[in-house]
Amino acid sequence: MTELKEKLPLETRTREVTSTCVHETSPTPHLDHEFQQPQSKQILQAVIAALSDIADEHRCTTCAVETSSRLLTGYLREVREAKKSGKWSKEERKAMKKETKMLASVMKRDVGGLWREN
Repeated sequence: MTELKEKLPLETRTREVTSTCVHETSPTPHLDHEFQQPQSKQILQAVIAALSDIADEHRCTTCAVETSSRLLTGYLREVREAKKSGKWSKEERKAMKKETKMLASVMKRDVGGLWREN
């Protein structure tokens, strides 16, 4: 691990990586509930395994990315079907949409800040 750290740019090495924190009340309770379902956990673990293959020098990066993409696309297809089938109430759908937009805006801000630095 320290070898990997030494290969990283100084800015990355000095920046402290923060882990996810636990809140008294979650800002995304509906998404949390969905991601804690057994099927969602299984898909997320498969995506994590596929992405970790990217770092493995004996694995094909293209195959790992394609596998991750297929898993995520399949999961999103299932979410879309659940939404259309009435699995969630209108209020739940609205809440999940709001939570997703909030998370996306945070990611967009972080990535946008990175691009503006260059």
